[in-house]
Amino acid sequence: GDGGDGGDGGDGSDRPGRPVVLVDEPQRDPAVTDELRALLPPHPQAVVVATRWPDPRVDPGGNVVRTFGNARVNAEAAADVLFGSVGA
Repeated sequence: GDGGDGGDGGDGSDRPGRPVVLVDEPQRDPAVTDELRALLPPHPQAVVVATRWPDPRVDPGGNVVRTFGNARVNAEAAADVLFGSVGA
């Protein structure tokens, strides 16, 4: 990859990276919900990291990591799930 799209997979290989979309509470802003609905279908490999408390009215699809809060420990736990241990 060229680095502009996260395209080297983060491990030095040439395989494409997996898009990660970070959202806070998309149900609070209809424009954010609309953007998710437009962005995700053409990118089924994308992972949505949803911080805070989820709302069942907004379903980002199957590839979602819910943190149930936006404290640092929650972000580190999400990073561990996505990329392996970050604190070791």
